Amino acid sequence: MLKKKSIHGGGSGPGVLPSLPSLSTLLALYFSTSARAAATTVHECPPPGAAEPTVVAPSPIAGADLVELALSPDPPSGYSGPAGEFLCILSLESNDARQPVGRIYGGRSSWEVAAGSFAERIDAPACDADGCSFVLPPASAGGEYILTSYQYGGDARVEAARFLEQATFGADLDAIDALASTALTINSSSPNFASWIHAQMNPAIATHHRVFYRTHTNPRFEYPFAGGAPAPTRPCDRTSRWRSFALTERDGVVGMMTNQDKMMHIDYQNGRYIWYVEGMARTSTSSLGNVDDVDGGYIRKIQAGVAYIINCGRYENDINKYSCVGCPVRICRQYDGDCGYIKNP
Repeated sequence: MLKKKSIHGGGSGPGVLPSLPSLSTLLALYFSTSARAAATTVHECPPPGAAEPTVVAPSPIAGADLVELALSPDPPSGYSGPAGEFLCILSLESNDARQPVGRIYGGRSSWEVAAGSFAERIDAPACDADGCSFVLPPASAGGEYILTSYQYGGDARVEAARFLEQATFGADLDAIDALASTALTINSSSPNFASWIHAQMNPAIATHHRVFYRTHTNPRFEYPFAGGAPAPTRPCDRTSRWRSFALTERDGVVGMMTNQDKMMHIDYQNGRYIWYVEGMARTSTSSLGNVDDVDGGYIRKIQAGVAYIINCGRYENDINKYSCVGCPVRICRQYDGDCGYIKNP
């Protein structure tokens, strides 16, 4: 029977769905024996691979600008493939364009409304033992309802890839080949999905997301944390990540724990200059560069053993970013506030 959803639309051109009478009028027409065709033809889908689609002629519903189209839920006569691989689509063809109306697939016993412009305009088909009936607007001038059929013919690797795309975060070729090799028979295109799911739920060696997460996480903490957070990767671990510059723009803002400007100093140890930020070594260099003004003019040499405030204020014309090697970083000597720019080591 008809439901509350109505067929709607505007205009009367090709492919445009017309407006319909009120729900009460439709219900009266639907249950009236004079409003329906005395004998409705149940149309069968064409075989897959047919050269042309099958044009179907719906039966008009008397007293309303509507038609009824009855369709068989079974594959066509002579189809010998698996029912699960059969797909039939009902479309409205107009002006060389096709709008999907309904479909039946995968061995299902009833038709359904297809996604698209019709999905919000028509009711689900009424199905019984003889077939499924759609109540539709009549095709506009030059338009016609057609049926097209297809058979899905993927092999075991295609089926395995399709399944793993939905069941995993991404599968490699080895995983696809391994699942494809579990096809139930030598001629089967369906891998043994049930066994794969069972193996996933009962692995010989269990893995844990937390271990994987901590192994592959390398957060840039400003300060070391005692616990409760994933620890940074050790410097020589395979999954450790490095940047090519020592100072970042985070160093130019106040510290989260101290709420004060961050300090930098340089020590000379064993023939190398060790650069420290907030007491933690960042890098080492064989020499020290210069402190320049905002235009790159020389002011003085960088001094070891002196405390510097990083990015201690900026000039109005200072728009530099310094998260790169050699980019200018503004520092100020703590004891006298004398400022200038150094090249990011």
